[in-house]
Amino acid sequence: MTAAVLVIIGVLAFFAVILLASAVRVLREYERGVIFRLGRLIAQKGPGLIFLIPIIDRMVRVDLRTVTLNIPPQEVITRDNVPASVNAVCYFRVVNPNDAIVPGFPEPSPSTAQSSGVIEDHSPVPRSGTATLHPRSACVKCHNCPAAGIGPSPRATGG
Repeated sequence: MTAAVLVIIGVLAFFAVILLASAVRVLREYERGVIFRLGRLIAQKGPGLIFLIPIIDRMVRVDLRTVTLNIPPQEVITRDNVPASVNAVCYFRVVNPNDAIVPGFPEPSPSTAQSSGVIEDHSPVPRSGTATLHPRSACVKCHNCPAAGIGPSPRATGG
C-alpha cells in the first residue's frame, strides 16, 4: 500500500513539474509577448522572463525587428502607353504588438504592396519613401503615402 501511494505521489509530482515548466517563457530583447487569458487580450509583456497561468493563458510572440520584403520587378504601362519597369523593396516593422495581433486589424501581405495597374503620371518612381503603385482599396497605412492621406500628394507637389 505504501508503494502505491509513493507511485501516485511521484506521478503527481511529475505532472506538477511539467505544468510549472509550461508556465515559464523567456523572450529575447527584440521580442514581445501578447498575452491572452481565455481568448481576451490582457497585456503586452517582455523582454525577459514571463510567467503564464497554465492552460488559461496563451502568449503570441511578436518580432520587433525590421523585415525586408523584395517585390519582384514589374512591367507596367502608363496612361500614355509608355512601358515602365518598376523595382521595389518594402521595409516594415511592428511598432505596437497589441495592434499587430488583435483580430480586426488588416494584416499586410505581399500582394497588397504590388502594383496592379496604371501609374498615374509619367514621373520617375521616387527612390525614398513609398511609391503609390498599389490600388487605394488595398492600401496599407504606410509612411508618406498619398493614398493613405499621409504625406504630400505627387500632383500637389508637381511630381
